[in-house]
Amino acid sequence: MHQSTNREPLLSCNVKSMHGKINGISRRHRFTDCSLWNRYYRYYGRSKIPLGRVKKKRVAKRRKHMFTRISIRKKMGKPIFFTLTHCNKKMNGISNKYNYKANMHKLCFVDARFYNVKYQASIITNCNYRNANIIGVDFFNCNMRGTSFKNTRFKNVVFFNCNLKDVDFTGAKFKNVTFICTNLQKSKNLDVDNSGITILRTYRPILIDESVENKLLAMAQNDSIFNAKVLHVSKNKLNQWTLGLVYERYGVDGITMLSKIIGKKKKWYNMYTVFSYMLLIQHFTAFQPLSHRPRPIDGR
Repeated sequence: MHQSTNREPLLSCNVKSMHGKINGISRRHRFTDCSLWNRYYRYYGRSKIPLGRVKKKRVAKRRKHMFTRISIRKKMGKPIFFTLTHCNKKMNGISNKYNYKANMHKLCFVDARFYNVKYQASIITNCNYRNANIIGVDFFNCNMRGTSFKNTRFKNVVFFNCNLKDVDFTGAKFKNVTFICTNLQKSKNLDVDNSGITILRTYRPILIDESVENKLLAMAQNDSIFNAKVLHVSKNKLNQWTLGLVYERYGVDGITMLSKIIGKKKKWYNMYTVFSYMLLIQHFTAFQPLSHRPRPIDGR
């Protein structure tokens, strides 16, 4: 075979299909010649590898089925779950978003910024969050296996019942970060003695006035409050973990004031995280954190 001195002529041939040829080399020879295949893979990348006719049809059929399913769910008024995997493009962060059953695998969020975002029952595996800014984000019941948070800055973040196996926290910075019912033994390079980290295994019941409890339960009828499931577990049950975090920062008076504030409007926007409710207390009142935990909420 003629050996070209330039890389371009060898790999810039017309590849019509998997049944075609590369510079006169048959399909069978192409797969057995590892060096040629490796050079082709390195030059074109994974996205440019040609597909066979059968695989093209299978991929097209799967894509058509996905769009059909999405259109049906839209017509029925059901939520559309975010799904994106194996994307080589660098992704931007998001703000003021509630993600339920999101499916993200091998995505790149390097240097991205996330603000007031909740991931509920989501899959976030083998993603790269290196040097990202994560502010006011809640990860509830998420599978985050193999994700990298190298040099990531966390602020006012909650991890609740998450799978953190092989999650890398090398060089990460923490401020007001809470791990609730989460196994940290299989995570990598996480300093549990960091002053910015709080680890909770159990919660203690909070004694609040019955009228306050009834006001909070009544807000379950408000979809803008209930849908993100921050204050409520169900229509008839409050989320004691969330109330516990508010209590630790503002005490019983903070919970009482919160019940008064959220009753002032019929529709609230961007109430997706524990952080958003703490900001609400701070903005509507003159409350400051308790003296034994002076941690003001200033996420921006």
